[in-house]
Amino acid sequence: MRVQIQLPEHGRILVASGDVLDFSTPIFSSKTETQVVVQITSRLRIRPEKIFSVLQKSIGDSVKEHEVIAQKKGWLGSDKILIESSGVIKEICHEDGTVVISGESADLYTQQGGIKGEVVSVDAEGVTVLLKDARKFDLLPVSDVKSTYWGGSCYYLDTSPYNLTIEQISGKVNVVHEATPYILTKCDALGGVGVVTGQTMPKHATFPCVQLQNSSDFEKIIELKKKNCTVDVHNHIIYFYNDP
Repeated sequence: MRVQIQLPEHGRILVASGDVLDFSTPIFSSKTETQVVVQITSRLRIRPEKIFSVLQKSIGDSVKEHEVIAQKKGWLGSDKILIESSGVIKEICHEDGTVVISGESADLYTQQGGIKGEVVSVDAEGVTVLLKDARKFDLLPVSDVKSTYWGGSCYYLDTSPYNLTIEQISGKVNVVHEATPYILTKCDALGGVGVVTGQTMPKHATFPCVQLQNSSDFEKIIELKKKNCTVDVHNHIIYFYNDP
């Protein structure tokens, strides 16, 4: 089965066709947009409405680090304001004498796909990954999630949750019939990836947890016992599959 991992806004793809992904493989990178307010008229000691008389740039212009954005000439020389970081001028305010510059942060954010398989294609929409022996199931929508995709090797809980060990939880997705607060807390404390349940999950869970739309699917999943799973949060789908 082929699954597309969508490219996030302002994202850059880090993988290529033929790459084999693990759950920890960075797939995308992006820079967060920042906005910087630059005080112009107060620094040049002029009235705010005079801002256009000293600006060297207009709205929509690009500016580079250390470039002069404003200059006031006088008998004894001139006062200049230099830009501290590159960006684009988004706003000029004559009421308070400021300029708003939009740019990208220097901190690169990398996103892991939470998926294990071979990349079969890369395009402007994202990355398509081939999942071996995959089956997909519908999920109930969830809110307050931080990750678009998450996944890992599965551990199918068929014993008492009080006997769970760190080897069974750490780095794994626990597939359980009922996601009790005790299970969620223990999985969180022992480094689990998330929990998949067939029954109603606790409200306002802070640990990643999804519920199957059809509770009858839980028995099918237990019978299949695929090695891995990946959750597509936005499309409310979970994929169970084996190693490539």
